[in-house]
Parts: sequence; C-alpha cells; structure tokens
Amino acid sequence: LSMGYKDVSSFLGSALDPPSESAVKVAMQTLADVKAVDEDGELTALGQHLSRLPVDPHIGKMLIMGSIFSCLHPVLTIAACCSYKMPFLSSLDARGLVEEARKKLAGQQPVSDLLVASAAYDLWAEASRGERGKQQQVCKQYSLSQAILIQIRDLRWQFKDLLQS
Repeated sequence: LSMGYKDVSSFLGSALDPPSESAVKVAMQTLADVKAVDEDGELTALGQHLSRLPVDPHIGKMLIMGSIFSCLHPVLTIAACCSYKMPFLSSLDARGLVEEARKKLAGQQPVSDLLVASAAYDLWAEASRGERGKQQQVCKQYSLSQAILIQIRDLRWQFKDLLQS
C-alpha cells in the first residue's frame, strides 16, 4: 500500500512464493483493526508511519502512541516483552517465587503483568548503574532471567532507534 499498489492481492500474487488469499485477508483485517487503513483500504496517517516500522502493526502502533503521549519509557519495555518474552523465570520450580516477586513489584495496587514486567526491567536497569553484582541480586530476589532482560534492553534500543529514524 505504501508503494502505491491498490490491489494488494494481485501484487502479492505475482511473488515467487505468494501468500494465500486468506493470509492476505487476515493481514488487511489486522491493518484495519489498528486503523492503519481506512474503509477503502487506503493507508491512514498512522498507516503511513507504521509502514516505515519493520515490526508487527500492533507493536508499531503501541510505540507510536507511546511517543505521542509521552510515555515511551514503559512502552518500550512493554513492546519488547510482547515481542520477545516476559523477564520472569519460567521453570515449574520457580512458579511460586515468580508469583511472590510479581506481588512485591506490583505493590498494593492491582497492576497488569506488563506493567509489573516494566517495573522489573526498571529495577534491573537501575541495578546495572550501581555496584558490581547488583543486577544478579535483583534477578535472584525477583525471579528474573538476566538473559531475557538483556534481550529486552536490546529490543528497547532497537525500537527507540526505529522511532528516531
């Protein structure tokens, strides 16, 4: 659409390995759901911006809206968690510890898992600015995976770079 083609199905049908008609319909419906295309199948202003981001349309919209509404910091983390994994350990043995850690991070207020993950990332990132070994302590205390948090950090940087370009 951003390249000026009106009939997406015909254009994609000429590819070496074209997607199925149902896959194209699902993709177009997704674009309509996030308001990237209008009723006529034309790109909206949001769709123009999304077409420049090589990410899932839902993630892209989240990033754009986070930037517009000046809440990009937690949105970068949430987008990274949605794109990759939650930062908590996932073994059966750690299940009880993870629930306890989530409750500690959430505090007194009922909070979504994604906001808890954002708070966990912030604690870990803050620990990285402190003394040596503090990150590992935070990971152990809150049942977090250091490897996943590093991937989340890297995705945050990538998303931020995409928005700035």
